[in-house]
Amino acid sequence: MLDSYNKRLQEYEAIYLKPERQADLGTLMLGLLKMLPMRCSDGGRSQLDPKSLAEFLDRFKARVGLGS
Repeated sequence: MLDSYNKRLQEYEAIYLKPERQADLGTLMLGLLKMLPMRCSDGGRSQLDPKSLAEFLDRFKARVGLGS
């Protein structure tokens, strides 16, 4: 399976880089990033700095055109 993916990697990258796909990818990334603190927590304490995560999310949303 990995060999098959690697053979088509350039094709997949071209699809992901299309302008019309950027909002979809941005939405997916935002969802993953919002889940990250929950998955990295230990006893309810996040190991990530919430301020840094919030700043990153704001920059990311602005970059993909999703606003704040």
